[in-house]
Amino acid sequence: MKITKLFILIIISAHITSCAQYYATRSNLNSHIDEWLTQNDFLMIDKTINLIDKSHPEYTKIVSRKPEIDKQKSIYIAQTEHRAQTLQKKGRWEEAILEYNNALSQLPDNKQLIASRIILLNQQNKLINELKKEMLLKRAHALIEYETVYHELELLAPNDNIALNDIRRHKKEKEEVASHLIMCSEYALGKEDYALAEECLQLSSQLINTDTVRSLLIKTKNKRKAIEDKKRAEELLATYKSAYATGDLQKARYHINTLITLQPEHPTALELKASLDKEITTIVNKGIADGRELYSQNEIRKALKIWQKLIKIDPDNEELKTLISRAQKVSKKIDTLSPALAQ
Repeated sequence: MKITKLFILIIISAHITSCAQYYATRSNLNSHIDEWLTQNDFLMIDKTINLIDKSHPEYTKIVSRKPEIDKQKSIYIAQTEHRAQTLQKKGRWEEAILEYNNALSQLPDNKQLIASRIILLNQQNKLINELKKEMLLKRAHALIEYETVYHELELLAPNDNIALNDIRRHKKEKEEVASHLIMCSEYALGKEDYALAEECLQLSSQLINTDTVRSLLIKTKNKRKAIEDKKRAEELLATYKSAYATGDLQKARYHINTLITLQPEHPTALELKASLDKEITTIVNKGIADGRELYSQNEIRKALKIWQKLIKIDPDNEELKTLISRAQKVSKKIDTLSPALAQ
């Protein structure tokens, strides 16, 4: 069939070339170009102009018409794309593709038309694949839903030939759909769509539970989890860097600790945590010392304020907890004694 189609195209091309050679020698060629322009017959125009000899009486006039012809081509291309897009929006995909096919028969090397046609075909194929996927998944769910009914029927009517035929058809359909689901998972894995691959294998295992399907399902689940963990790790690393950049060490420590919980061997996270812990320790030690100095000068509330700020970034620091507790008790006593002292 492909050979026949190619042969036809060769015949047509040869015929057009032969016609172009004929018209390229005609004295009234310019009038023919006018007629071809009304028909958007750019292939004949281009071939004829390429073959025209400089000795032709209308050569200069015809060559000077190239800008006009190019403008007409641009209009034709724009009209073709508009018609195709309108048809596409109405769901008339084949007619839209035909618009591009007809235009490309006149402008076979036009990059804009070729690219637009490819985009249209890709969009069509995407929708077709989505519908096929939806049909397959719905069919699988329906078979699983009816499984109990067929099982009960098999137990209740072991000698009913009509029922047994239905059961056999059901089992055959299960095998067929399970096979398609495995193909669906392979396609999804190729696209790195691990969620779809897992869904297809999960349904397939419910229809035909084999070692092969179970093994594929486990591998896919592990792969999906690894990818999700990697993505989550990247997000946590980004939020850590953002928090650290704004000086929010409390949030920075939370995000880096969460990342290490998710991936205990993450080299970058371990390095950042060590650096952050060291920085926090330095800040806390200085703050404790500053607070102690204020405390010794009876600036209890100022010392307490420093330590309460520090405990937020180092909540497990026992020394800070002790200092805060002591300062709070002293502060309360001062508040209690203040009215009496005022009298």
